[in-house]
Amino acid sequence: MPWASQTPEQVAQRLAAEVCKEAPQISACVATSNGYVNLTLCDEYILSELERMYQDERLGIQQMSSQVVLVDYFGPNVGKELHMGHLRSAAIGASIANILAFCGCKVHRRNHLGDFGAHSGSIMRYMIEYDMPALEAVSGATDYDEELEQQRNKLGYSIWTNTDKYASDTIGQTGHYAAKSIVTSTIGKYYALANELLKRDADFSRRAKRETALLQRGSSTACNSWKFISITYQGHYRKLLEIFGLDKIKDMPESLYAKRTFQLIESLVQRGLAQRNEDGSVVIVDNDIVLMTRQGAATYVAVDLATLAHRMKQQTPHCIIYVTDDAQAVHFERLRQLSQSLKIGNACNIEHVGFGPVAMQDGKKMRSRSGETHHLMDVTLRVAEKVYETYKERTVDNGDVYNLAAPIHVHKVTVGSMIYAELSTRHHQRYTFSLERLLNQGGNSLLAILYAYVRALKIARAAKQRMPTSEANNCGPTQTMPTELIVTKDPTEKFTATTSVAFRNPAERRLALRLLSLEIVVLDSFRHRTPHRLCKYLHVLSKEFNRFYESSRVITPSGVHATSLLLTELMIKTVKLVLGLLNIPTVDRL
Repeated sequence: MPWASQTPEQVAQRLAAEVCKEAPQISACVATSNGYVNLTLCDEYILSELERMYQDERLGIQQMSSQVVLVDYFGPNVGKELHMGHLRSAAIGASIANILAFCGCKVHRRNHLGDFGAHSGSIMRYMIEYDMPALEAVSGATDYDEELEQQRNKLGYSIWTNTDKYASDTIGQTGHYAAKSIVTSTIGKYYALANELLKRDADFSRRAKRETALLQRGSSTACNSWKFISITYQGHYRKLLEIFGLDKIKDMPESLYAKRTFQLIESLVQRGLAQRNEDGSVVIVDNDIVLMTRQGAATYVAVDLATLAHRMKQQTPHCIIYVTDDAQAVHFERLRQLSQSLKIGNACNIEHVGFGPVAMQDGKKMRSRSGETHHLMDVTLRVAEKVYETYKERTVDNGDVYNLAAPIHVHKVTVGSMIYAELSTRHHQRYTFSLERLLNQGGNSLLAILYAYVRALKIARAAKQRMPTSEANNCGPTQTMPTELIVTKDPTEKFTATTSVAFRNPAERRLALRLLSLEIVVLDSFRHRTPHRLCKYLHVLSKEFNRFYESSRVITPSGVHATSLLLTELMIKTVKLVLGLLNIPTVDRL
């Protein structure tokens, strides 16, 4: 009978019959009335795949690419106090980089630190005009203080007398330590105050734009001060990244590309691809995109083009992935188009992985420039306090006393919970910041996964203690036990699953199938740049393991069940591998 004249059910029935003939690993093939074919894998095949997975340190996951990929993420602006949105960028970018590297790519991680944009001029102009003592404290020199004062007198503006406007009023003695203290504790306030002033004072706005141009060209009298501020913030951000274990990234401030940026602009003008207007600004000929303002400052687009050109020469990547919030999607699409039309990155694929903004309880986007934010360090300390309060009265005694409130344990649970909270949400999804949500111990949380992981570790430790019995002299892991048990001195030795050992209940089989799906999930996360899928996988896996735990006793008076122990050991290996990809530390006890 021709296939075209058959009903979907008839086609499915014929297909099912052929599959059963050709695939011995299939134990059942059932055709449905709507044309689907339901396949059931045989236990022997599943067990053989589990054994193969167990013996491989990569858990059977093949390398999928050998491309060179540069991942650009984090990249806060100097002067910004880090908030949860910055952690989201760092966590997503680092996990994507880890997944790419695990799958075979050569990965370059870059922190494109913002020390070259309009905010630099705003901050420094504000300090020059309204807080000279603080500026002197961070200058590192005094030989140009008089010149700065002459600028103030020449411009003819007065110093504000409102003490609320002076961050330096809160600073005691000056010196190197005090200078750093000013930078880390008060520059964020200048950032917010300068932004407010820009909105209502057009003259200040013009002076700030001019200051930006001077800083970019190294001509400002405040260059030393800004350099000190930038270096100090770079170190400050680095310490925070180290706290979260996200410090593999290489810092590459925008100012490193200053000379290249202006050279690129001049080159484009000479090639006729850009034109200089009468007011001094420079724009792309085809679309009037501004590369240089009339004040002489390079724009965001110009800096990114120069950075891209440098990266193409130095790293020659096949792909560059920018991880920023969704608000910058248009910018990076424009950058991609310009790189092709200007022949800067023709051979490179430019991707933008956007993520939804972090909002506050009132629905407003979390911003540093307005001062309306929850500082990352403050949130981290509050989470750590909560974790400490949870565990300070608890100890675990497994032959030794383990203090769950020990600093290293509190640190792991704190940073792990915060990173997981950022990664477990779909990255395009906007979410509202809530400390209660962050500390929620139920549902899709890291603690639920760690509890299952620790439970598996406990079983494995107990099995290892149970193994040294008189039966070990008569039987080894490769022999078939009549009771479907194995007894060996070391549960980490090679498992050889035998055809007589099968799953004892549906929970074991479901856990086995979930473990085998790891490669598919990793491949999916690799292709779509979606680490949240790994979080979802771990969440479901931990639930499957808990059902298995309730249904199957791994250790009995007669010995240890081979299949159950294999599933338990694979659970441990899988959770550890996936959490490692997500930059989340594991704990041995909870």
